[in-house]
This record gives sequence, structure tokens and C-alpha cells, in this order.
Amino acid sequence: MFLLLSLLTTLTMAGLPGPELAASAAASTRPAECSPASGRRTVWYNARTRELDRYCADLARADARMNRDPEAALAAAESADRRVPGRAAPRVAAARALLSLAQVEASVAAFGEALARDRHSVDAPLALRALAKAYRQSNRLEEALVAYRRLVPLASLLPEDADRVQVLLEAAYTAMTEQGAKSNPNLDEATRYLRQAAREARGAARLDVALSLALTLDRAGHKDHADALLAELDGATAWQHRPAASYVIAAADNFALLGLSLERSEPKEAAVAHRRYLEGVGAAHPFAAMARARASGLERERGAPRGASHR
Repeated sequence: MFLLLSLLTTLTMAGLPGPELAASAAASTRPAECSPASGRRTVWYNARTRELDRYCADLARADARMNRDPEAALAAAESADRRVPGRAAPRVAAARALLSLAQVEASVAAFGEALARDRHSVDAPLALRALAKAYRQSNRLEEALVAYRRLVPLASLLPEDADRVQVLLEAAYTAMTEQGAKSNPNLDEATRYLRQAAREARGAARLDVALSLALTLDRAGHKDHADALLAELDGATAWQHRPAASYVIAAADNFALLGLSLERSEPKEAAVAHRRYLEGVGAAHPFAAMARARASGLERERGAPRGASHR
């Protein structure tokens, strides 16, 4: 409590409003050099730390504005970097802001600079999640998966309840897509993340997790288990009105999920969706056989016409 009150007092003097500061403190991204010092303060100490106080205020300002104004967050991070050069925290804040601004490669570079300065600089959950997303969005899937493996045990510390399920979905698709590049993919890790997500999902997220788990089980060769899960789903057709899933890496997987969601209510459209997945990934993809089997089964059982262009 003392640390929190000290931070709020210091930063209120810097001109930040109270609610922003409370959110910033709760996010727990403050670096060690910004923790309040104890002991006797000399004139020399006060002079030396004046610029450090401004540096810490810049970092708190960057963190507080990260979600609603990433350009302002980036400016604050760069200001902190100029005030106290060589510290890792300003580069982490800049990397997070750059990611929010869709400057993915610049974000990856900034994270690299931060890690070169301090290998523990991304240990905080918000920083680690941004690192994982930056690697993921830049198609560095092996690095992303390493980051997600570190993040998943810490995900409950993220500020929003829905974030934990989102992290598990992102981790699962990262693991599944990374394995999909191999001739003999192992989907145990992706399945484990999704089973954990199934225990925690609430509301609309339950459909995301259930369809994703069914897809993963099917691709792992457990079609009966996938079918049993799909049979228990209520309102699966609502999926066709959803935007593309943000956690999906391979765009064609959106068609795979759509196909599964429609199999029991609209088998003809489900077969078309599975065929569109095949068109997206190609016949040689490790997961193609499962999609082809589903499409063919639906076409045989339901009499759905098979287009000439389908594989």
C-alpha cells in the first residue's frame, strides 16, 4: 500500500489524473528503479534523483495511456529513454505502444533492445503478453510459443478477466500453427491450453473455445471426441455472424471453424466452408486430410453438391 500511495503522490504532482494512475499502478509494470527509496536523502541524492522522478512519471504516463492513446504512450516512453538512457523499461513501453499502432516489426526491434539491456525486462504479464503478440504477428511462431509458455501461468494477473481465456486461445493457435508446419504435428500442447480455457470461459467465449477444441481434437485424430463436443453445442450457428477470430493465425482456419459450427444445422454450407479451408491451405497440408474427410462425409450424407473447383 505504501508503494502504491507513493507512486500516486509522485505522479499526481507530474500532472496525471487519479483514475489513470490507479489503472497504471494496478498493471504492475513499474520498473525497480521507480520504486520509492528509503533512508536519509542528501542534497546530492535529491539532485541526482530529480531526473529519475521525471523518468518514472514518463513511464507511468506511457502505461496509463497505452490503450486509449498509444501515440501519446510512445512519446512518453521516448521521453523517458532520453531522460535516463540505457534503461530497459522505456524500450518495453515503446514496444507495447508500437504494437498498438500496428508497427509490428518496430515493436519486435524495440523489445529486442529492451532484452539486450535487461533480460528480465519483459517479466511483467502485460509486457510478456505484448512480446508474445509481437512475435506472433510477425510470424516468429517459435519465439511466440516460448513467450506464451511463460505467460500462461501468469495470465491470471492480467487486468481483465477475459484476457486469460484470450491468452489461452492465442497460445493454442500459436502451438497448433507452429506444429502445422511439420509433417507429423503434435497437438498435445494446443489441446492442453484449450482444455484449460474451457474450464474458465464465460459467455460468448465458450463458443470460441468449444469450436477451437473440437478443431484441435479432430486434427489430432480424435474425430469421435470432436463430434461429441460439437453435438453438445448450443447456438453454434451464431458463429457465422462473428467477425474473423483475432486469435487465429492462419486465415483459412476461420473457414475450418465455420464448417464445424454449421455441420449440424446447415451441412451443405458446412461442406462448402471445409472445401474453402482446403483451397486456402492446399492438399498437402498436414491438416488437409481431416478437413477433406469432413467435407466428403457431409457431401455423401447430406447430398451437398461438390463444386468442380474443390479439391
